[in-house]
Amino acid sequence: VTLGAQGALAVADGTLFRVPALAVGVVDTVGAGDAFTGALAAALDRGEALRRALACAAAACALACNRSSKGTRCAMGTASAQTIALRCPIESSTFV
Repeated sequence: VTLGAQGALAVADGTLFRVPALAVGVVDTVGAGDAFTGALAAALDRGEALRRALACAAAACALACNRSSKGTRCAMGTASAQTIALRCPIESSTFV
């Protein structure tokens, strides 16, 4: 479940996982949900654990929100920016 500025959460096997939203200068939120969902799906497809996949999704979402968009495609940024976001620059210790 995405919670906007409050981050996101997921439940798997009775365990709650919560990820905070990254603090960025929000320019536009167009495409934020798409970025989150796509990054989450890609991370899970790569075999990442749910906690790590949520971190990837939060990073991609922050990247999308920090860009001026003229549609969702522009909000996603370049392939190199997406690659950086998908490397999950968030320490897992920041999550519940």
